Amino acid sequence: MAPGSPQPESPAHDAGRAEARGGGRAPVKFLYASGAQPLPGYTIKRGVGRGGFGEVYFAVSDAGKEVALKLIRRNLDVELRGVRHCLNLKHPNLIALYDIRSDDQDDQWVVMEYVQGESLEDVLARSPQGLPPEDVNWWMRGIAAGVSHLHDNGIVHRDLKPGNIFLDRSMGGADSGAGTIKLGDYGLSKFISCSRRSGQTESVGTVHYMAPEIAGGRYGREIDTYALGIILYELLTGHVPFEGESVGEVLMKHLTAEPELSKLAEPYREIVRRALTKDPELRIQSVGELIAMLPGGAVDASATAARRPNHDAPRPTFREAPEVEPEPIWNAVASGLSGARSRWVHNYSHPLVRGLIVFAAVMLAVVSMEVWIPVAVFLSIMYGMYFLVWAWIIRPNVDPSLSGGAGARRSPNQHAPTAIYRTGGPRPKRRHWREKALTQLTDKPWRDHAGELLTAMLVSGGVCSLLAIAAGAISGPQNQTAVTLWFAGVATVGSWGVLIVNRLTEGRTEDQTPMRAMMLGVGAVVGVTAFLLSDALLTGVPKWSDAAPRMGESFVYGALKIPGPDFDPGSGLMAIDLTMAVGYFALLFLTLRWWKLAEWTREGRLSLGRVTACVGLAWLLGLFWWFPQPAGVMAAGIVAISTQLSSPWLRPSKRIELAKESY
Repeated sequence: MAPGSPQPESPAHDAGRAEARGGGRAPVKFLYASGAQPLPGYTIKRGVGRGGFGEVYFAVSDAGKEVALKLIRRNLDVELRGVRHCLNLKHPNLIALYDIRSDDQDDQWVVMEYVQGESLEDVLARSPQGLPPEDVNWWMRGIAAGVSHLHDNGIVHRDLKPGNIFLDRSMGGADSGAGTIKLGDYGLSKFISCSRRSGQTESVGTVHYMAPEIAGGRYGREIDTYALGIILYELLTGHVPFEGESVGEVLMKHLTAEPELSKLAEPYREIVRRALTKDPELRIQSVGELIAMLPGGAVDASATAARRPNHDAPRPTFREAPEVEPEPIWNAVASGLSGARSRWVHNYSHPLVRGLIVFAAVMLAVVSMEVWIPVAVFLSIMYGMYFLVWAWIIRPNVDPSLSGGAGARRSPNQHAPTAIYRTGGPRPKRRHWREKALTQLTDKPWRDHAGELLTAMLVSGGVCSLLAIAAGAISGPQNQTAVTLWFAGVATVGSWGVLIVNRLTEGRTEDQTPMRAMMLGVGAVVGVTAFLLSDALLTGVPKWSDAAPRMGESFVYGALKIPGPDFDPGSGLMAIDLTMAVGYFALLFLTLRWWKLAEWTREGRLSLGRVTACVGLAWLLGLFWWFPQPAGVMAAGIVAISTQLSSPWLRPSKRIELAKESY
């Protein structure tokens, strides 16, 4: 291709292209126009990119050599020293840096290799669902070849991302299917990192690949391993694991959230899990170790350049390990629920709004029990029949090579050098932010604990009273005041019990046995309270005929043929006895880990999933030990909501501070 011929914008890029992700590219006005010669010996043809460092131009030397000129508009000596250190690096998978020159205005220019090809960012933009496994392996091996050479020469890239990874087609032409993967911006990566620490991040896209320890100023080679894990996840799925509407939200997820790995097949799931470990000491320690875990493992070190797989040529198929194909319906439902849970956890609306939403959802589920329970039972039976057919007939006939797992097809040309790393001495162990938070919690004096507990109990009583009013109104018009008082008293005692148990045990014990023993006692006290309040208020508890099976259909009452208390169909209220109440609530509080609702380090102020679990178990428990419904379900829901809203919670901003201190 002649240097001066017109070239489309999309395939011609350089390592310094603009870093914005996720939208169309707006026209960029560059400082120098086509034909300008700001640097003696080079003629600019056009601008190709702009970033925080300055601008990048496609240029031609007086001898006709195509190069890229990177104008460094922020002339920092420390950054130029970094570029000079990289001038003598030579590797097929690195964009070559030729020279550093100064113009008449004392601006610094980096003369570098010009790449005729597209970036990995463009490839991913064309593949929103991710790439085939054979392409994923090929890209990862080529990227790893360049990164390993940097690491072997004592250089950490620090800014690995699809926008800095390119496919050079100059070796075989655009239509040959051949190409070499090249990494760019490794010389200026230190400057970009400094900009991030000073609050001058160029784009939200960059922070999607930042390791959590960068927030604390730590820049070991583990941050490149972390970025490779993010890139691998994006290659497989088409999107990054941690997304958000702001830089702060994305950074917080890097520090505290765990990636959703259910959609990844093995061995990719394990690779990403280990590469994205928050603690750099526990992370995959080398690029070579990461690549060895890919299908095919480590390869011949004599292969110095990754070649693009030819999809038209026949490739052998082989299986390294049996791949378990997930059942598609369950996998789709699980992915949907996981996505909904993630959106709920990271939706930081007002706790009162979240509480009202949860309460409305619980009440809607209770009111519509007679509709959705038969439907759920029917769908469960149908799914069970389908699963048997799928497991015994359909799955044995599925070719593992089509599953995208370890047995997928792979090109024989997919290889890159194996990275061998020199390890240094032992480094100090970094503490996870949760461990540091629990240490702070346990170090508090008991007077502070008592004050926080008293405040939480007062708030819990108020929340229980408000929710009890709504529960009493839903239960029916008969004896509404007494029913409301019953719900308020039972839920308040239950919530107080959970708060006390959590305050006594959080950060002090990991053994669930004493905690479950205490929760058993709390449940018994709640049961006694339920009976005494019902007796003192001269009222029964709400019982809807279609809300649960009849008493004789439950396991205990049916097997022992225990006679039930009186039921008044006119009022819809049923009396309860001491055995019924104590047994039901004792089992309810014993079975679930209620103390998790009050943990200081829980993910969110209010968890919809945990409220649903409490309500669901309260209903299922009635199949074993009968109790009038929806009274038991409503009481459990009120306890779950009020406990979370009233208990102290470590806010995301504080978690970020602790995470920074941990590094």
